[in-house]
Order: sequence, then C-alpha cells, then structure tokens
Amino acid sequence: PPTHPRTAYILEKLSLTYHAQRKFKPSEPLLRRLLAIQEKTLGREHLAISKTLSNLGVVLQTQGQLQKTEVSLRRSLSITRKNIGPRHLAIAQNLNNLAENLRLQKRYKEAERHHLASLIMREKILGPESPQVIFSLNNLAGLYMLQHRFRRKKFPRRRHESPLGQ
Repeated sequence: PPTHPRTAYILEKLSLTYHAQRKFKPSEPLLRRLLAIQEKTLGREHLAISKTLSNLGVVLQTQGQLQKTEVSLRRSLSITRKNIGPRHLAIAQNLNNLAENLRLQKRYKEAERHHLASLIMREKILGPESPQVIFSLNNLAGLYMLQHRFRRKKFPRRRHESPLGQ
C-alpha cells in the first residue's frame, strides 16, 4: 500500500542513494512522497519528519530554491526542538544548515546569529576541541571572510550566551 511503513523505508533509502550519487533532482519527488506518508502515518510533528525536511532542504538548496529550502529547514528545526528540547547536537546541526541557507541568500546578520548559536551549543555539549566545534568556527570564519570582516572580527575567548537567546 502507498502509506505502508515499508514503502516509506524504501523511498527514504532510494532518496539517500540518489543523494549519495549527487543526483538531487530525482530525490525531490521521493522525499515529498515520503514526507506525505510520514505526516499521514506519524503526525506532522514526529521527529522522523524533521530528518526528511532537512534532507528535502538540501535537495532544494542544490537546485537553487533557497526560499523553499529555508521553509523546510525552519520547520525541521521547530519539530526537532519540540521533540528533543532546545539544546541538542541535532539542534546545532539544524542551526548550521539554516545559517548556510541564509548565507546563500546573503542574509548575513541572520546567518551569523545562527552560526554563533550552533557554535555555542556544540562547544557546550562537546567541548572546545571537538571537530564539530572547529567545523562551526570554520563556517563562521567563512561568513566573515565573505563579508571582508576577517581582519576586524576577533572571536571571543569564551562564548557563553547564544545570540538566539537559547
């Protein structure tokens, strides 16, 4: 049946296979069908939907559909927060993905706020030497370089409070 959990599983695996092959266009309809099945069978706020929305956001972004990507990523972030709380590595990843989308839209102030929130969360959870923290610092530095702010901006030695108030 079209809404059977096995159908959803196959759609997800096929979509991920296309994604791994960097064939994003055929992945989009599969993810949309998967999303419809998940929403019908699991409810609109289930954590699995957050992952599908995030994957859909990646696919849309590769196709240059930045506003649709943002909608998908914001909904993913909201669902993740509702399911696992405000401080979790999955939230930090969602914030990073959204920040990168905002950067591509040249909405640099918003991107910076989300990159900083992701960085602070990762640093609190994983410690300052974690590869994920270094990845976040790299993304933030790239944003500053894009704005030619690399000579003026100094990273604080301690980053305690999130710019998003989280």
